Amino acid sequence: MSDLSEKSLDALQAGVKKLHRTAEGATSSTRSRKCHSKALKTSADVLSLLGDPGRFHYMQFFALCLQFTSLAMSDLIPIFYNLSPQSVVCRDDDPDNDHSTWPEHDAGMGSNASQLIMEKFVFRNDTSLPNYCRCREGALTYIYRDNRTTSLISEMNLVCEKAPLASLATTLYYVGSALAGPFMGLLSDRHGRRPVLLLCCLALSIVNIATIFVTNYILYVLLQCLSGITRVGIYSTTFILLMEWTPTLRRTVVAAASEFFFPAGVMALAVCAYYLHQWRHIQIALAASNSVFILNIWFAQESVVWLLANGKTCAANETIHKIAKFNGKPLNSEDLESVDSFAVAEAEALTESQSGIFDCLRDPEIRRITLLISVVWFAAKFGYSGLSYLIDTLSSNVAVDLLIGGSLELIPWAITFAISANLSSDKKYPISGFFAMAAVLAIAAGAIPSWSRLLALSSRMTIVGCLSLMFMHAAELLPTAVRSSGFGVAMFFFMVGGMVSPQLVLLASFVAIPGIPVFIVGGVSLLGALAVLALPLGPVETTKTTTLYRRLE
Repeated sequence: MSDLSEKSLDALQAGVKKLHRTAEGATSSTRSRKCHSKALKTSADVLSLLGDPGRFHYMQFFALCLQFTSLAMSDLIPIFYNLSPQSVVCRDDDPDNDHSTWPEHDAGMGSNASQLIMEKFVFRNDTSLPNYCRCREGALTYIYRDNRTTSLISEMNLVCEKAPLASLATTLYYVGSALAGPFMGLLSDRHGRRPVLLLCCLALSIVNIATIFVTNYILYVLLQCLSGITRVGIYSTTFILLMEWTPTLRRTVVAAASEFFFPAGVMALAVCAYYLHQWRHIQIALAASNSVFILNIWFAQESVVWLLANGKTCAANETIHKIAKFNGKPLNSEDLESVDSFAVAEAEALTESQSGIFDCLRDPEIRRITLLISVVWFAAKFGYSGLSYLIDTLSSNVAVDLLIGGSLELIPWAITFAISANLSSDKKYPISGFFAMAAVLAIAAGAIPSWSRLLALSSRMTIVGCLSLMFMHAAELLPTAVRSSGFGVAMFFFMVGGMVSPQLVLLASFVAIPGIPVFIVGGVSLLGALAVLALPLGPVETTKTTTLYRRLE
């Protein structure tokens, strides 16, 4: 009997120990889940659940970055819209008009400067030039180096008093971009990145198709303005999506890698122009590329960061679960609970720290940094676009030079990619160095006419180095709470640089000193170098003298 009691007691003790072990295991599991839940403190923690990176991230990267190829083509296709004829012939029967061919003239920017001569005749009333402006409508014949070439200048007779209209349309393209910039950011914040991106891509596709058939100048200008509006919407939402799907530590490298698609677009446009010749045929190629790239957006998913921040937890969980499964990393219920907790905290943080468009101008130090960044962005866009539009006056074969220029741009992209991969924040001196080199090359291009073509292409190539680093540099300098508003202000000045740059071609018709347009590019590039040097090396510290910044920071 006693043996039975001892056995019962041993069994009871073993059962109690087993129960303790089970309880400890449950407690440990609970603690583990709690620790796991606490681990999701940032969006990078959420993205780490999906793979770092996975198959989805690579597909998303290429689907989004292909949009940059189309945008590069859209920015530079005005070169072929406004391609100047080599000469003009008046075939009017009026004996008072001179029927001879318009003479070649060197305006200090190369031999292909007929458009400049026409403008110079109108505005200076140069009596030494044949008076073709009295030629009756329909009697002008435009002669290009290749008889298959056409442009808007020849189709719409944009000569004499109409000569400034060619560059005006390009200016209005950037006006649309500048005015739409801040509003596109607000739309994507309110309605989501993917819907705004899809809407802008569809609108741009329609605009590009309509441009193929345009015959009226006013309609053409309106389409260019709409194209600029949709262009800035595509760029901003694509870049935001790209960054919000990338963990913080990888964003610099991913942003640098995405920039390789811009020179790819430049080279694609050059190849199309080399074989197609007529501006409408080149426009068809642009419209086709944009329409095809719309299909890529269906592979792009809405930003999980935006979904969580706006309280769309169900949609975020569905997207996360689908992508994790696609990447081979299925999630369990604890992971989804952690995401729910993060979503609540993120939504509360967003509500507490919302800022306005001009909040970046309220604090003195942030205002100084924002304005300096704006000068840098203006200088980069003005220099790159200005030199691109001057290719027509520098080159005997615009398409070939554009292809060479696009190929050369791969060099600074590669350099900046290496810089981004090895430097966490010190981008100030590389950007300043690129600007200084661009200034020297541009000034040399104006001073040495025989080398102007090569030097101008080299100057534009170095400005590409500035473009590839300055966006990431600005993102590192501006505090998170005012980063969107700071980017909005800087992007406005970036587009102003694009607005002004087409007028360099028109300016050449007013000046007597050869090479003045590229001298101006050199001066503005030097200003950009000085502005970069005035920026701090690292993130900005606000003075915190206002209630706003105490709340935001």
